[in-house]
Amino acid sequence: MFLEIKCPSCGNQSQSPFDRVPGGKLKTTCNGCGHQFVLNKERNLNCQKLEEKETTGKVYGEDGWQVDLPGCQGIGYDLVGLNGLINTGMLTREVRVQPPAENEYIAARHFIQLKAFFEKYAQKEARRAGR
Repeated sequence: MFLEIKCPSCGNQSQSPFDRVPGGKLKTTCNGCGHQFVLNKERNLNCQKLEEKETTGKVYGEDGWQVDLPGCQGIGYDLVGLNGLINTGMLTREVRVQPPAENEYIAARHFIQLKAFFEKYAQKEARRAGR
């Protein structure tokens, strides 16, 4: 079970394991824009619990990912290739991807395998914006 956190300022979304986020009011800072805001998982304030169906905690193979972008269709990507697309800004959390051996495209933000790549990219962008 995951908690999707959404910045009220810029709309940047991130996910955290539901049980690792404390109950009650929690002050946090957006990785995208640096805005500080309060979230409360019991009241769905700036966050929402993702149903198991929506979060893709299933471990998929490294090869054969499809990306729903012009110029990327029909190409099978491995996780390193997906990381490269994230680092160029082409693959965002909202772009739909299809993991190996699946039949539907789902927004990239729902895949555990891609979470760390998005977080590193957001940190890199924040550092670059702070210069």
